[in-house]
This record gives sequence, C-alpha cells and structure tokens, in this order.
Amino acid sequence: MKVVLARPAGMALRAYVRYVQKMEQDVRPAIREHSRIVTALENLATSIADGTEVIIPDWPRPARMTYLHPFKVFYERQPDCLFVIRLRHYAQRPIER
Repeated sequence: MKVVLARPAGMALRAYVRYVQKMEQDVRPAIREHSRIVTALENLATSIADGTEVIIPDWPRPARMTYLHPFKVFYERQPDCLFVIRLRHYAQRPIER
C-alpha cells in the first residue's frame, strides 16, 4: 500500500529534514531521518492497527492520530493508500479534539 502526503504533511517533513541537516551540518543524518520516517509511514500503511480517532478542525471527517517521533501523524486510510493529512511536531500546539 502506498503512502500519500498532503501538502502540509510534505512541507512539515521537508522542514524537519532541513532542520536536522542544519543542526548536524551534514546531509547524512538528515537522509537517515527522512528514510526512518518514510519507512515508519510505510509500515503504518501495511499495519492492521490504527491510531486514536480525532477531529481536526479543518478536515471534513474524523481522522486517525498516532505518534512517530518527533511527530504526531494525522492520517486516514483510503482504499488504495494511507493519506497523511498532517505531521505535527510534539512542540507545536495540538490541533486535534
């Protein structure tokens, strides 16, 4: 099953990878972090377990939320993919209810 990132989720992942690269002053740790997160999302897509159901204010349907350090992952399962709505860093204010 494939993983599809909504634009806000893709932007959050890119920002995090750039931050890691800047802090480490090396591209290799950033590449490792990107690979780790993508692999974990792929594993979530094939998993039968689901996260907690939450309401996101600007999303029309209930979504699921799970943790993937350093993010909260907001997603929904669609017939052919795992659609990642948002990646929110733990330090950010919660958006779910």
